[in-house]
Amino acid sequence: RQKFFTIGFNTDMVFYRRHGAAGYKIALIYLRGKIKEFDPNRTPISVSSAYISQTVHFTNRRVTTHFQFNFGGRALSFLAGVNYRLTK
Repeated sequence: RQKFFTIGFNTDMVFYRRHGAAGYKIALIYLRGKIKEFDPNRTPISVSSAYISQTVHFTNRRVTTHFQFNFGGRALSFLAGVNYRLTK
């Protein structure tokens, strides 16, 4: 059975404006432990894994939009979204 331990560091910088805010978030994540897999010649190998997640977000009154980009050892993704706050 494989045991995993994840170490992560993140920060979110927010800059306030008259009617909202803008911000940038970055996260660095390292998976402590080895992942067992096979190379192209079908030879067993063990590899380490890590990934970075970056987000830019903008808020204007009740609407927040965000764009997130993730990349790492075995993943690449892009997310975008819009949120609407119902309360004041």
